[in-house]
Amino acid sequence: MYVALQLALVALGIFLLVQGGRRRRAGLLVGGGAVLLGTFLFFQVLDLWGEALWFSALGFSDRFWTVLVTRWLLGLAAALLGALVVG
Repeated sequence: MYVALQLALVALGIFLLVQGGRRRRAGLLVGGGAVLLGTFLFFQVLDLWGEALWFSALGFSDRFWTVLVTRWLLGLAAALLGALVVG
């Protein structure tokens, strides 16, 4: 069910982007981009929420959040280091 919804929203976003490019309308381009970005973020949040509920049900909620925050902080540190090297 979720896959069909995701595919429909991605198809809508791509359709809006294509139509906006053909008609040279910024509103359609922005709308298509917003639909694609919103779809991506919505399903990422659903995935995160499902994982959090599963770990919580098993009694490992603290482990889940520790690993998640550690990954985010390491990613941020790597991005900052990369920006310093490039800069």
